[in-house]
Amino acid sequence: MKQLVILITLLVCCDSALACTCKFFTTTEHYSRATEVFRARVESVDIVPVPKRLVGVHFLMPSAREWKGRTRTVVRARFKLLETYKGSPQLLEAVYTSNSSSCRLNIYDGEEYVFFAETQGIVGFCGGNTRVWPDDERFKDTIKSLKRLASELLDHEKGPAAPESRSSE
Repeated sequence: MKQLVILITLLVCCDSALACTCKFFTTTEHYSRATEVFRARVESVDIVPVPKRLVGVHFLMPSAREWKGRTRTVVRARFKLLETYKGSPQLLEAVYTSNSSSCRLNIYDGEEYVFFAETQGIVGFCGGNTRVWPDDERFKDTIKSLKRLASELLDHEKGPAAPESRSSE
């Protein structure tokens, strides 16, 4: 009987941890998979109907057949951009995560995050997104890695340096 009570307690209290299985990716892998990578302070969090442009574009968003006949909602987090590491997050209206999936990312108003946004600003629990803990050494290491990756991306986009021209005498 005691084991049954423990099992029920775990199922009730820890459903998101049990139901969402994440594959481990390094910061570099999360960076390469994301379209935008940035640090931001969340200014507001609300639940809104799924924007039509997001229907079925990502596993965290409902598909068109799930949409039919009912209003599906998502969590929308509007933010103030603090630092960009990849892409153009300044063009995003907000980031979005599932309101019903156990893989949703818990986002809190007033907190800072590093977002690895995928298609059209979609973020999730398994995507490398993390709340900022400035005194945490792991956070400092992540920021160093992101700055290095951003620098490498910039160097790659510039292409090889032009050879020096020499004047013939």
